[in-house]
Amino acid sequence: MTIEKIGHLVNQVLLDAELKCERCRTRLAYKGKKWCKRCQQWWYRRNHKEETLKNLQNMLELRYYQAKLYHLHKNIIREFQQMPDEQGVMLWGDIGCGKTYAISALARRFYIQGWDVIFIRWYELTLQIRQAYSKNQSEWDIIKPFCRVDKLFIDDIGVTVSRDSQESDFSVRTLDLILDKRLANYKPTFFTSNHNIEDLSKTFDERIASRIQQDCLILQLKGKDKRILGA
Repeated sequence: MTIEKIGHLVNQVLLDAELKCERCRTRLAYKGKKWCKRCQQWWYRRNHKEETLKNLQNMLELRYYQAKLYHLHKNIIREFQQMPDEQGVMLWGDIGCGKTYAISALARRFYIQGWDVIFIRWYELTLQIRQAYSKNQSEWDIIKPFCRVDKLFIDDIGVTVSRDSQESDFSVRTLDLILDKRLANYKPTFFTSNHNIEDLSKTFDERIASRIQQDCLILQLKGKDKRILGA
């Protein structure tokens, strides 16, 4: 290797070091600051607790905005803590077993850590997109935030139809597009459902079920103590 190439590599390493966030040392500094976007948002949300609380109330609503991970069963906490950043989760089980509470606690944790988070119920997501047509809005403009946000939480997927029925072509196409974009960019998606993955392959299609299996850790919840089946 020539002296010129060695000098170039040294300069590149030094430049990369200068661009890295001083707090986490993994992501790039954001907008000319010393910290990355996530670390900046973590600091802001930690030091502006009233605003953070209001945002959590808007995102998770009054019933779930104070959901905490330590309220959950130790098996679920362990699974959540061991997940890599790019992995999602699908929680499924009967009505009332604590799926929405558990996933809300995870969403709250991510938000406080500085991640960009969207939490939405499945029927609300499809309703927003359908309303775009009546308002002459672009469908992509509505879908784009769901494709690009750091952490996307979709509550009650598949509950608008029975296990023996099938989602509309519109719903299947919408979810397929969102998952395709998110998987391509290593952005995790988090789901709750009353249906297991086999039921979802019939409610939507096998392609979507396969994408969920590829992206998500799949956990069944049962009972009021939010235990993982078989744990």
